[in-house]
Amino acid sequence: SASAFRGAPAGSWAQRWQDWWVVNSPQSESEGDTKPRMGALLRKIWSLLSPDKYLLIGAGSFMVVAALSELAIPHFFTKSIFAAGVVQEQGTATLSEHIKILVGVVAVFAVTSAARGWCFSILNNRLTMRLRERLFTNLVMRETAFFDTTEVASLTSRLQTDCHAITKCIATNVNVTIRNALQAIGGFVYLSTMSRELSVATFCSMFILWGITLVYGNFARRCQKVYQDVLACTNRVADEVLSLSRIVRTFGTGAAERRRYSTWLQWLYQISLRQAGGYASFLVSSYVTSYGTKVIALVFGCSMIAQGKMTAEQLTGFILYLQFVVSSSLTVCDEFTEIMEAVGASERVMSLLDSQPAAQAGQGSLPPRFGGRLELSNVEFRYPSRPHVAALDGVTISLAPGTTVALVGRSGSGKSSAVALMQRLYDPTSGAVTLDGHDLRSIDSDWFCHRIGVVTQDTRLFGASIAANIAYGYRSSAPEADMVPSQSNVFHELSLRTQLPVLASQEEIEDAARAASAHDFIMALPQGYQTMVNDKLLSGGQKQRIALARALIRKPDILILDEATSALDSENEAQVQAALDKVVESCDRTVVMVAHRLSTVRNADVIHVMDKAKVAEVGRHDELMALRGIYWSLVERQERRVTVSHGLAAVPHDGNGVLHELASDSAQ
Repeated sequence: SASAFRGAPAGSWAQRWQDWWVVNSPQSESEGDTKPRMGALLRKIWSLLSPDKYLLIGAGSFMVVAALSELAIPHFFTKSIFAAGVVQEQGTATLSEHIKILVGVVAVFAVTSAARGWCFSILNNRLTMRLRERLFTNLVMRETAFFDTTEVASLTSRLQTDCHAITKCIATNVNVTIRNALQAIGGFVYLSTMSRELSVATFCSMFILWGITLVYGNFARRCQKVYQDVLACTNRVADEVLSLSRIVRTFGTGAAERRRYSTWLQWLYQISLRQAGGYASFLVSSYVTSYGTKVIALVFGCSMIAQGKMTAEQLTGFILYLQFVVSSSLTVCDEFTEIMEAVGASERVMSLLDSQPAAQAGQGSLPPRFGGRLELSNVEFRYPSRPHVAALDGVTISLAPGTTVALVGRSGSGKSSAVALMQRLYDPTSGAVTLDGHDLRSIDSDWFCHRIGVVTQDTRLFGASIAANIAYGYRSSAPEADMVPSQSNVFHELSLRTQLPVLASQEEIEDAARAASAHDFIMALPQGYQTMVNDKLLSGGQKQRIALARALIRKPDILILDEATSALDSENEAQVQAALDKVVESCDRTVVMVAHRLSTVRNADVIHVMDKAKVAEVGRHDELMALRGIYWSLVERQERRVTVSHGLAAVPHDGNGVLHELASDSAQ
């Protein structure tokens, strides 16, 4: 044990030996070195198993019968051997009776063991399904700030690897541990009836074995927890590099990324070395102790035979049952270490399960009517990941129903933060965001989400058909289908239900696509609306128009366009902007536009100019140009940039349509 060398001089072999056993996690110590809360863990596991409590009782009953029947096998085995020695004196009746009983006991053991295994296998599958489903549901309901600081690859590792380790522990390790513990206890009770003196001697040796197991189990738990943390980081690196493969190739960093991934693998290897060293030490200690127990029993037993305190038949039976007890105890010890490893793997999962869902996703009241006036009133906001930096400072913005409101400003001025609060991705640190005078925190989140549509600059589409992507989030008045598949064609039904649901009609999907100027290019694809989306199939502009159609099919009362064209080239920007202009002009809905390119907000009813987390200027385009303030300077800067990039001569500034004229000149 490393603690035996505490206080050894730095640099000594003892200190180096102690340091070698220390395993470090990439997580901070405050996160990564907490003691397992076994009671909380067991309660959580029970809540997952309780729907199958009758199956669990059946599995436990089969396990007890199997343990007792296996416990009886050595007894009748010994009786049969010694009955064979007196066949000439007593005949074969006794031998035949013992063999018949032995065969019956073996048959009962085989049948109940099979039933036990089947029941625990079903429990394992159901537990795995419930655990992953509950964890996934919990993650989906987490606050947005959680994902600001947590890598997705780490979460998928928790969903897959860690959940599997936990359920394997319940279905296999705990099952085998309880069965062998019952056999070890039952065997020891039987040994006590045969010879109290020998039982005490062997119990002392077994006590040492269980003590060694507890020490090693704690070490194994710590190692496995760190191993799962490092494995999650390894998966994160692989996910980053493979998803950004073009950037890696372009920048020629393939060798550096291989070294980075290899370093994580080396970290895993070093942990595995210590796990192997600890397991080898455990095996040496446990086998020496267990076989030493047999030697002690044999020596004491032979002396007792010499003294006439025990017969050879009794000693033989004692040794057989001792072998049985030792073997069961070794199995319990071995499984216990795996249970502790699973506990280590479970700590991160359980901490995620213990977290509360985001307040922004909670239920609330339904306003009596929807007027559509959305307001930020003296709002201050700081991101939880950056609590010392004010993202918004005393911001007041009012969105009148049916108007187009623009937010402009330099990068980092607070535009996207204001929009995030309008979507209620976050709640303000102080102040309030209200809808028709009602604080958004008191309004039902699901009801509010279906009143808004959002198009962002970083468009993400699902790996599904174009129709399914456009219909995503569409609310149908029809009830959802029963999620329990029929057993006649279960796999076919499940394969259909794993796809994104398309609740909108084809006509509604096409109408939304036309409104977003996406119908024509979709129909030009090989399978039209049933074409499966992937990263390389669609251009940036096409993805943006599908995202716009996805927002429009919901018929939102408030449409938020968060720099929807900033990541596009000039050609795609023109196509998407034309679609946006058509949407803004055609419907009587509130539109919020966030833009770097000021040509897109010229016709807005109100423009809010953000600067240093505050609203610096408010007005229409011509009013703000007349102020010759921040907005005017932004327009001037963009004009000069357009002029230089297109090689045009500077033109007099008219304060109104110069950007449009420049763009028209450059296209001719």
